[in-house]
Amino acid sequence: MIKRIDKKEASIADFAKKRQRLSPTLSSGGDFLNRLFKSDILLASFDDELNGLFAFTVMPNDCYIECMAALSDRPEAFSEVLDCLKARFKGFTSDWVVNPRHEAANSALSASGAEAFSPLFGYILESPKTFPEDKRIKPLSEKTAPEYILRHPTDCYWTAQRVIKSENFKVFTAFCEEKLAGYIDVRVGKDMSEPYDLNVFEGFGSKGLKEALLKAAVTAAGSPVFMMTEGESEELSALSAAGFIPKPETDNITYRIEF
Repeated sequence: MIKRIDKKEASIADFAKKRQRLSPTLSSGGDFLNRLFKSDILLASFDDELNGLFAFTVMPNDCYIECMAALSDRPEAFSEVLDCLKARFKGFTSDWVVNPRHEAANSALSASGAEAFSPLFGYILESPKTFPEDKRIKPLSEKTAPEYILRHPTDCYWTAQRVIKSENFKVFTAFCEEKLAGYIDVRVGKDMSEPYDLNVFEGFGSKGLKEALLKAAVTAAGSPVFMMTEGESEELSALSAAGFIPKPETDNITYRIEF
């Protein structure tokens, strides 16, 4: 049985704490209960007792739902929640981020026909750092914005236009011989900051710009920083140079479902 629940119930917080490890998003750090309870919809799965907790952010204007947490180890709980969402949000797109080792989530989402993307691996810098200024790295400017927008992916929620409009993002650009060579989008938060997109363009990969962009993001954040990566060797080297260490419980795979 699925029902919407009161976020203030003490049993909900206790359940979430015991199962935090099931959610890559909540395992990345910061005040995870605050992040969980900021969700627009909190659904619970019951049999004789509570066996699953699912949190969602809903963006009606974009017909989009993001699963913020899927705290259950039962495939049937996932199936029931998916059926509930399909009935209520017809025509919406939904992204679910789960750990590749979370068997219940992966089996239920695969069975639902969801599209799976390449796995990502989590890295964390637990303490803020300040690196020397690199003159090749500059904050995004009005002059650079049009080319940044042109080179930015469009098949994602955080498009260049949304990043620029958001007060929570900072964007740094990399230059080589006065040419735009790459950028990093970083969401800066009080408890945890997160680079969303690190991109060095073809032809500039051997210039050390990924490391320089990461160090600029870390310096600007002033808080612990968490980042996902596809595991490319150059990016892993840059993360190591910036002080990041692996955080395996945050490794994830994204599933996209059309309701």
